Amino acid sequence: MEVKWNSHIVILHDKDKDEKVVNALAFYIESEFEHCDVIKIDNTQYTDVFARRAQSAAHRFAVRRARKVLRLYSQKREEKALQFIKEQNKEKYAPAAEKENKDAAVERVLNVFKRFDPVLVICTAPYALNLALKAKTLYGKNVAVVGACCDFALDPEFVRLDADGYFVENPEIKQNLVKYGVEPDNIYVIGMPSLKIDNGMTVAEKKHALGILDDLPVVVVNGGEYSTDTIRDDIVLLMRKKENYNLVIVTPNKALRRYYMELPEFKAGVLLKEKLDDDVLDVMDILVTVPESNPVFAAFMRGVSVVLTQSVTQHEHEVRRYLIKRALAIPSRTPMETLFAVDELLMDIDRRQEFRARGETYASMSLADIRNLAPPMQADLNLRLAQRNPSDVE
Repeated sequence: MEVKWNSHIVILHDKDKDEKVVNALAFYIESEFEHCDVIKIDNTQYTDVFARRAQSAAHRFAVRRARKVLRLYSQKREEKALQFIKEQNKEKYAPAAEKENKDAAVERVLNVFKRFDPVLVICTAPYALNLALKAKTLYGKNVAVVGACCDFALDPEFVRLDADGYFVENPEIKQNLVKYGVEPDNIYVIGMPSLKIDNGMTVAEKKHALGILDDLPVVVVNGGEYSTDTIRDDIVLLMRKKENYNLVIVTPNKALRRYYMELPEFKAGVLLKEKLDDDVLDVMDILVTVPESNPVFAAFMRGVSVVLTQSVTQHEHEVRRYLIKRALAIPSRTPMETLFAVDELLMDIDRRQEFRARGETYASMSLADIRNLAPPMQADLNLRLAQRNPSDVE
């Protein structure tokens, strides 16, 4: 009997932010490399539960009650990350003291290395990349650690000169990484890994399942991690002026849903959803959203025009700047501008078709970039597999 030993590729990711991207990335990798198994490890398995809950609670409080503090905090983090990049460039590699730090989170990632003996570790979050690079030093074996920036803009905390490579969404991120000192030959543009799930239902059937019984356009408002709290006035105005469209408000916050339902503007044709899932994405005609890469790209895939509301953090500023610079979305700074943008897209068919075409073109080019994933992985895996001697057991 012949026993075949599959190689392992580990993806360390953030459960709340990267799950869809990671599922798509795992699908493409396993489709391209039959001898590889992808193991997805989310942050609940390699970070401290109490520290994670405390950080999450502080972040939720800042999101709802102290957004100015959140904005300043994001600026300070970016300044700190840029300073660390300068220090890396001075020594060309991360300082030894940074590598030698050993804590419980590093121990957990190290245990992942020991358990699965991966040939490649892909990290979709900056803190995951930092932990994986520390664990690699302690592991003592030759394993490639790669950062995956599956986003429209680069977070400077992602820049680590001791990483073995980067998978990025667009050429601008590659240019920024090169500017910060990363070797260009180690950066591969793979686009935004995405999968569109078809459950066999038509758009009309999905609308009916959501409670939409007419043929009017569907405007979806997504508040992202802010649960629509930053765009509450925009939503109230859209509800008040709603005549020729259905409005779907996506917010997981029960208090906010109750707030909208108790308003006098709440009327027929206004629906509340807890999650921006595929069924909602498939029926929408216009997406009004905070600057969040995954929902915007999902809209592009479906030929949906996007209206971008104001940003809070530095990273959201960069995502918004990237999309506006390429005329992929209509920017909005006030509730009235949001209403005008929605009305313009509803009434001006040519305008809506223009943004639809741009988004679909961008999405198709980004999805085609996934082909760039194969060459570096093929070379790396062949090198690793050549060093191993699989056994045949009779």
